[in-house]
Amino acid sequence: MFSRREPTFLRLTNSKNLIFGWMRNWIITLGVLSITHLTLWSQQTMGLEPVSLSRPMRVDQNGDSIVVYQKNGATKKVKALLKDSLSLSSFVPIQRADNLLFINYIGGQVLEWHNDTISRIDHSYEHRNQLNSAIFQRNDTIFRFGGYGFFESRNFFTYFDYKTKEWNSYKTKPGLLPPGLSGVKYFVDSDGFYLFGGNSIDPHDKFINHPNNEIWHFSFVTKTWTLKGAFNVLTKLEGRTTDFQLGNQLFFFLTDRMFSFDVLNGQVVQYPTSSAYNSINYSKPVFVTDKSIKFSITANNNNTLELLYEQNLDRALENPVLIEKTYANSYRYWLAGGLALVLFVVIIVWWIRRRKNVHLLSVDDALLYYKKKSIPVTPEESAFMGLFLNQLEVEVSDLLDVLQDTKVVYSQKMRIKEEIISSLNNKLYLLTGSKDFEIVSKKSKADKRMKVYRLKQKD
Repeated sequence: MFSRREPTFLRLTNSKNLIFGWMRNWIITLGVLSITHLTLWSQQTMGLEPVSLSRPMRVDQNGDSIVVYQKNGATKKVKALLKDSLSLSSFVPIQRADNLLFINYIGGQVLEWHNDTISRIDHSYEHRNQLNSAIFQRNDTIFRFGGYGFFESRNFFTYFDYKTKEWNSYKTKPGLLPPGLSGVKYFVDSDGFYLFGGNSIDPHDKFINHPNNEIWHFSFVTKTWTLKGAFNVLTKLEGRTTDFQLGNQLFFFLTDRMFSFDVLNGQVVQYPTSSAYNSINYSKPVFVTDKSIKFSITANNNNTLELLYEQNLDRALENPVLIEKTYANSYRYWLAGGLALVLFVVIIVWWIRRRKNVHLLSVDDALLYYKKKSIPVTPEESAFMGLFLNQLEVEVSDLLDVLQDTKVVYSQKMRIKEEIISSLNNKLYLLTGSKDFEIVSKKSKADKRMKVYRLKQKD
C-alpha cells in the first residue's frame, strides 16, 4: 500500500514497476522545465533597461502596437493590444523595472503592458482627485504628489502597491508641510524629492489659483519636509512634460529660452535663446545624450507637423547667466552658524575675565575700590596699585620711579617700597575680606638678583 503522506513515485519499489525507475529523473526534469517555461512566459515584460528613478516617458500608439522612446531617444516597437476598449490618451506612461505602467492622468486606474496586451491591473476605484499631480518612479514604486480634485489640491504622496494593486497614502513624520499643490515642477533623486512652482487653491474662493513661489524638499530617509527657499524672479512656473533632469539640475523652457535650477545651491541659470524653443511641444518629453538634446517641435502654423529637433548639448548650455539664487547651501549656513557661535563664546569668556580682572578692582588718586566698597590709599599706594592693575609683571625699577621725588637714598627707597606693598596687601585683605587678591614677588628671569611683582587674583 502507498502512504498518503508521500508522492506515489517515491514508493515504486515493486519489481513490476522498476521499468519506470530510469524514467523518473527525466519526468521530474521535464516537469520543472515546463513549469519554469510557463512561469517565464506568464511574466513576459517589455525588456527595457531597468532604472531606479524615472519620470513620465513618451509612448506613441500605432494600431495594435506601441512605440516606446527610451531615455536617449532610441525607440522600441512592441505589439500592444488594448483590452476593454481602453484608450491611452488619458494615461501617463512610466517605467517600472523593465516594463511599462500607464497611470491615469486624473487618478485611480493603472494599466500594464503584459504579454503583448495592455490591461488594467489596479483594484482601486475611479476618481478624479489627482489631476495634474507629479508622477514618478522610485525603486520600482510609482509615486504621485499633490494634484487637484473636488475644489482642493493635495499636499501628500500616494503610491501604487504592486502586490495589492491598490493606491495607498505614504506616511511621513510630523513637522512642516507644503501647501496643497497641483502642476508643480519637480526633481527626484535617490534620497529626496524637490518641488517648486505649481498652484494652490484660494481657501475662500475655490475658483482662484495662487502661484506657488516656494521651494520644498522631502527626504525619503527622514520622511520630513523642509522649506528651502523661494523664487523672486520666475514666479509663475508650472510643471511640463518637457522638464528634464541632468546631474543636479532641473531644466525647463520658457518662450525662447531654456533655464536650469540647481537643487544643491538653489541657483537659477538662463541659457542662450533659440528660435526652436518657440515651437517646442510641451506635451512630449525631452531626450538627452552625451552630445545632444532632442525635443519635439511643431513645424507649421497649424501645429499638425511634428518633428524631433536635435541640438548640440554643449552649444545649448554655453554662456550661462545667473538669474537668481533662491537659497544658499545648508552647509554654508551651518559653517557660518558654527563660526558665529565660537566667536560668541570667545567674547563672553573675554568679557568675564576682563570683568574679573579689571572691573572688580580699581583705583583712583584717593580710593581703592572693590565691587561697591572702597578704602583710602596714599598717592604712592595709588600709583603702585595702578601699575599692578595694568601690568602682568612690575619691575622694581618701575616702583622706584614712583618714589623718585622722595629725597632718600636707594636703600631707604627699597625699604619704603616694601612698606607700601605690605600696606596694600593689608588694605586688599580688609577690602575684599579674603586672600584672593595679594601682591606677590618672584625672581626676575632677566636678572636673578632682582624681583618682579604681580597682583595675584583668584579666577
